[in-house]
Amino acid sequence: QFGVFTALGVFFALITSTTLVPVLLSLLKKNPVPKSENPTSDSPFSTKISNWISLRKNLIIAASLLITVISIAGIPRVQRKVDILDYFKPDSSIRLTEERIMKEKFGGSIPLQILVKGEIEDPAVLTEMKKVQDFLKSLEHVSNPFSIVDLIMELNAAMGEGQQIPDLTEKVSNLWFFIEGEEIVSQLVNSDKSEALIQATIVYAPMDEITGLVDQIEDFILKLDSPVCTFAQTGMHSIYKNLDNSLLQSQLQSLLLSLGLILAMVAILLGSLVGGLIGLIPIVFTLIIIFGFMGYSGIPLDIATVLVASTSIGIGIDYAIHFINRFRQELRSGKNSSDALRQTLQTTGKGILINVITVTGGFLVFLLADLVPLQRFGALIALTMVSSGSASIFILPAIILTLEKRTRIFSAPRLSSTIKKGIN
Repeated sequence: QFGVFTALGVFFALITSTTLVPVLLSLLKKNPVPKSENPTSDSPFSTKISNWISLRKNLIIAASLLITVISIAGIPRVQRKVDILDYFKPDSSIRLTEERIMKEKFGGSIPLQILVKGEIEDPAVLTEMKKVQDFLKSLEHVSNPFSIVDLIMELNAAMGEGQQIPDLTEKVSNLWFFIEGEEIVSQLVNSDKSEALIQATIVYAPMDEITGLVDQIEDFILKLDSPVCTFAQTGMHSIYKNLDNSLLQSQLQSLLLSLGLILAMVAILLGSLVGGLIGLIPIVFTLIIIFGFMGYSGIPLDIATVLVASTSIGIGIDYAIHFINRFRQELRSGKNSSDALRQTLQTTGKGILINVITVTGGFLVFLLADLVPLQRFGALIALTMVSSGSASIFILPAIILTLEKRTRIFSAPRLSSTIKKGIN
């Protein structure tokens, strides 16, 4: 839904910018703009930046590679987390209640349930259920496993037969008579005694440990291979694992698909696959910075932060296309690489800089939000704006100037022009 509505928003913004805005501008009072003595003169700022990039392009590329390597080292530190409690500030009442009461008094709040199918009154089935419960007790993050087995064993002890499961179905049925109709029984066993639940709670644990927990339980159930009943995991821990897998899968799929489509579009624009790859540099640099920062700062990959990568791609390619397109226009007008860069920074570069400052300021407002995911989202998007803007203004020109003398990619005619000449 986020992707659909974002795409619709961009589309309607395009329509408004190309239709309504020009109409409104035409209605404004027209004041003559004074002509400067040299209308093509460059500002001192753009001239200094251009000269600095031209003279220090190797240094810029080396520094960028160093930052990239450092950021890549932080990527393995990124954790996947689907803990809703983590969405609240540490001092919020909801989080304090969970940590002080649910964990200390009840052993946790994430429900773990295992569905058992079989003749629940059969002592053999109850014995298998007890094996699973004993295994759950041995797990570090699991507490208070409970099922109908506990009630049967307590009743059996009350009858003087010991804290154990009766050896005959008739004895189990006799004990069942005392708890028949109790509300707790209806929560643990269905009406025809063909299904039962083993319940437990999971204390807070990182997502990889919860995933490992699900796998451990599943492996034990498979090894148990009971001939009298079947076991199936249910509960939030299984949902968390599936959601975690979905987060990682959707992140990888969206990144690969987006980068592939953008590479194709930029390559068509430049008429060169190498040029398309160069156009991806601000995007890839920004993505590495974002994930590296997440790893070093402890920001997890969750439902909110998984959106940042796709947003980064949209922002980064926008800057890159504007910069490359303007640079090519300046080269075609007869300027050399240095003059083309200076004029590009004077026009498109200024627009990129203004956009970075304004949009970054807008997203930093999210730092004042009460929900932690919104704070993280705002901080990461702000970092995205700065990283992609810096990459487009500094790194991209440095690489273009380095490769332009060797490949002449950016001064080549458009692909469409080449096709037309071939047809004629």
